[in-house]
Amino acid sequence: MLGRLCEQLLSSVNASAGLISVYFYNCIMVFNVSFPHLGINLKINPLAFEIAGISIRWYGIILAIAFASGTILTLYQNRREKIIGNENDLLDLILLASFGGIVGARIYYIVFYPGAFAYDKWLNIRSGGLAIYGSLLGGLAALFCVCKYKKIETKNILNLFSPATILAQAIGRWGNFVNQEAFGTQTNIFLGMSSEATNFKTVHPCFFYESLWCILGFLLIYHICFKKRFEFYLIWYPVGRFLIEMLRTDSLLIPYTNIKVSEITSIVLILFFIVLNLKNNKSIQTLD
Repeated sequence: MLGRLCEQLLSSVNASAGLISVYFYNCIMVFNVSFPHLGINLKINPLAFEIAGISIRWYGIILAIAFASGTILTLYQNRREKIIGNENDLLDLILLASFGGIVGARIYYIVFYPGAFAYDKWLNIRSGGLAIYGSLLGGLAALFCVCKYKKIETKNILNLFSPATILAQAIGRWGNFVNQEAFGTQTNIFLGMSSEATNFKTVHPCFFYESLWCILGFLLIYHICFKKRFEFYLIWYPVGRFLIEMLRTDSLLIPYTNIKVSEITSIVLILFFIVLNLKNNKSIQTLD
C-alpha cells in the first residue's frame, strides 16, 4: 500500500526543493544514485542519525559545516587584514547576518512558491523550502542594518564576507546531493546522474555545477580579486547561477508565469554590478 502510494506521488510530484524533501523523507529513505558514464553507484540516505526521536539530516549537517567554514575563514581573514578591531562585533555581524539569511531564504521561497505547503507550514524549514537568493538578500539587509547601528564601514564588511559566502555556498550545495534535488534536464554528458528522484533518467547534476562554479569563484576571489571581492562576487555568482538555472527543472517561478525567478534575480544583480562600476569609474574620473 505504501509502495503504491509512493509510486503515485512520484508520478505527480512537483519537483520543488521543499516538496522533494518532504516526499523522500516520508517514502524513500535510501536513494540509489548512479553516475552511469563514470561507473559510480551509491546508496545515499538523507538521514544521518536520530537523537531522542529527533531525525538529524545530512542536509543540516552539511549546512552547519558550510556555516562553520565560512565563520572560521572570516575570523581568520579579519585577524590578518584587521578590518574590525573588536572580534565580538564581527561575531555579532556573522550571527545576525546568518539569521537574516535564514529569514530571507524562507520568505523568498514562500513568495515564489505559492503552494499550500509553503503557507501552511511556513516555519517548518526542516521540511524544506529555503532559497539561496533569499538568503543572500536577507543576509545583506541584516548586515546593512547592523553596520549602520554599530557605525562600521559596510564596504569593508562586504569585502570581508564575500569569500566566506561563496565558499559556504560551494559546500552547502552538496546538501542538495544527499536530498537528491536541484538537478536538471535529461543529458548524455559524462557527468549525468540518475536516481529515484529523477525517475532513473540521466540528468544534469546542477548542484554539482554550482558547487564547482562557487569553488572556482572562491579561488579567484580569495587569491586575485583582493580589493574588490564583493564586486567580483556580485558578477561571478549571478552569471553562473543564470546559466545553470536554464538547465534546472525545479526552479521557483514568478507567480502566474513560467519565468524562473532566479534568472530575473541574477539579471538584476548583474545590472546592479554594472551600475555600481560605472558609478565608481565616474567618481575616479571626477577626482582626476
